[in-house]
Amino acid sequence: MKKINETIKNNITTIIGVFLIISPFLDLLTSLGIHYNVNALTVGTILRGLFMLFMIYYSVFINKKNKKRNII
Repeated sequence: MKKINETIKNNITTIIGVFLIISPFLDLLTSLGIHYNVNALTVGTILRGLFMLFMIYYSVFINKKNKKRNII
């Protein structure tokens, strides 16, 4: 677990950058899913929720410096 946390800490800017690049495609998938009434829970919604949980995990457990500022 410690090795995973170090990998995340070292590559957080890359992870956020990739998510920002993928965001328009997630929006497209979500809009197509809504348009064709595929499902209320689309791939874009699931991935955005997982990314939000990942960022909460990173803010609370991995990024120890300025912890008070990060939680606020």
